[in-house]
Amino acid sequence: MVVKREPGKTVIYSGNGINMSAWDRLPAHDENFSESTGLSRRNMLKLMGASAALAMGVTGCKRKPKRAIVSRVTAPEYQKPGKALYYSSTWTEGNFPYGIIVKTVDGRPIKIEGNPDHPINGGRSSAQMQSSLLSLYDPERMQKPLHNGETIAWDEADDQIVAAIRQANSVVLMTRSTLGPSERTLIERLVNAKPQAKHFVYESIQDESRRRVCRQVYGQPGEWIPDLSAAKIIVSLECDFLGGDGVILEAIRDYANRRDIGENIDAVPRLWSVESAVTLTGTNADYRIRLRPSAMRDFAEGLRAALKGDNQKLNQVIEAQHLNDRLVTALVNDLRQHSGQSVVLAGGHLSEPVQASVCLLNEAVGAMGRTLKWNSQPA
Repeated sequence: MVVKREPGKTVIYSGNGINMSAWDRLPAHDENFSESTGLSRRNMLKLMGASAALAMGVTGCKRKPKRAIVSRVTAPEYQKPGKALYYSSTWTEGNFPYGIIVKTVDGRPIKIEGNPDHPINGGRSSAQMQSSLLSLYDPERMQKPLHNGETIAWDEADDQIVAAIRQANSVVLMTRSTLGPSERTLIERLVNAKPQAKHFVYESIQDESRRRVCRQVYGQPGEWIPDLSAAKIIVSLECDFLGGDGVILEAIRDYANRRDIGENIDAVPRLWSVESAVTLTGTNADYRIRLRPSAMRDFAEGLRAALKGDNQKLNQVIEAQHLNDRLVTALVNDLRQHSGQSVVLAGGHLSEPVQASVCLLNEAVGAMGRTLKWNSQPA
């Protein structure tokens, strides 16, 4: 639109834009400055304000939430913006602790890998280990103590727990099995301070039957840990050591290193899997024999007798369970020819009689102290 006030002086505006240089030449007392349009300065400003308000309404103006920005003037000298920083930590899976390396950027953990310097897993990591990182970013995770569904302060929670322990006639403390020296000392102090307190250990994945048999057979607490790096013949009786039974990361490391076919193919170990259901270990085995768990003890006893030259009991198992006679005979020959280089592993879920039979079978194949190492302080 073009507004004329007098010859030689014009004001040009369009929408919410205006030529202010021309507008400044207009006097302040021009209520009827334009005879052609009838617009005054006041009316034009109203029109411009309405146009601006309409433009803001169309775009959808919304106030952003308040954010507190903290400026780190004196940051740690070892932490640089955008540069990765690594921390060593421990991941506990079942009864076994594994070493891990946590990668962080700007104080936020973003990746977990196995610690290559750790004596157990040697850099290996499991899916559970790496996915545990997601729990740190779970918005529904419990961040403070709860009492009757309401959050309370940590000091208040400590006071309530101490008061309840003092007033109770009996106290039960339930923990996981893997405890460090400091944790064991604290539990011992609690039991001494409260003689009525009892300490129980619970693990969803455990091998208590295997450990109990070791205490009964050898007369002292402890367990036999397989050393697959020294084994030439590996026999698994319902033991998924590559999937979730025992020290899986150490077993995977040793087994994978030995199965790496190089120039000396004779050094590659042979894996026999005797199991009822298909497991990860069974799918990687050189030979797999299907056998129900109820027949595992008779099978182990038959193998031990066959190594001494008595095949009667093993033949009974072969006939009753419809096993491949030639395959079982080849297994016996492998164990006999590789005495001191063989190891027999039993699943942690098998009964104590089966575990005892496997201990005696390992004695017969010369595994103790060679392919099996004694751990006097199990987790």
